[in-house]
Amino acid sequence: YFLYLTDVDLGEVDALIEESPRDAKRMLAREIVTMYHDGSAAKAAEAEFDRIHVRHERPSDVPQVSLDRALVKDDGTVWVIDLLQGSGLVGSRSEAKRLIEQGGVRVNESKVESADVDLPFAAPMLVQVGKRAFVELT
Repeated sequence: YFLYLTDVDLGEVDALIEESPRDAKRMLAREIVTMYHDGSAAKAAEAEFDRIHVRHERPSDVPQVSLDRALVKDDGTVWVIDLLQGSGLVGSRSEAKRLIEQGGVRVNESKVESADVDLPFAAPMLVQVGKRAFVELT
């Protein structure tokens, strides 16, 4: 991709790939973003990538979703499956259960261990499914 998409010297690219393939991929991404946007956009994109995937922090632009209050029980709790469906992050209850069983669901940065749990609802709540899907429930 370096050959066709950038003007970076191939000798420099080969040396970088041999030394650190991950750094080579980062350089390619930076070059492409700079080409189509600008250097500051490339730096911002790299910082956001590092925030999410290196430091495992929340993204800066988490979408906000209003949870249907009919899902909240009289005691102020919500069934985790209803929470996931209400957030729009899953398409079905079976998908929600499967993701929980696989350890792929976090609420307020705590892993959800069971599909049979009621969580206290207190907005805002950060819901994460997998590594990349985030929603803030209000």
